[in-house]
Amino acid sequence: MRYRLTILLISLLVVLPQSMLSAYAQYSLPSLTLQGSNLEIFSVYSSILAVIGIFLNPVMLFVLMYIVGTDLRLDSVYVGVIEALLVGGLVGGAVGHVVIYIYSPVSPKVIGDFAGIIAYSAESVIPVIFAGFTGAALAFLRKSRLNASPP
Repeated sequence: MRYRLTILLISLLVVLPQSMLSAYAQYSLPSLTLQGSNLEIFSVYSSILAVIGIFLNPVMLFVLMYIVGTDLRLDSVYVGVIEALLVGGLVGGAVGHVVIYIYSPVSPKVIGDFAGIIAYSAESVIPVIFAGFTGAALAFLRKSRLNASPP
């Protein structure tokens, strides 16, 4: 049970900052008048977010789950690992978007936007599960091979 909380917190803390940055770019920055240098700054900011989302978050999650995976008997707890990654990814994505959405200057706030937040959170879970479970599985396989007796 303790491993589930650890994995949940890892996935939540990896997803939350990127979710908040992406929500800020989606809800707050478009309310600014984007002309000239502001448009260039917005383009650079969006590019940095894309790089963080594509490369840094999955790599960081993979490394952290590899470390945690060395202490797991993954063959008996793999369902719990997937559940914890799923919940952590969903909650991290949703909380980041909701916090920025509530404090953004965009108005009026409509229910349809919350459906979009849920959809974005669900979409961002797939890389979390893939990267996290792959890290834990590789650590488990490596540990299993090291502990296996040579023929």
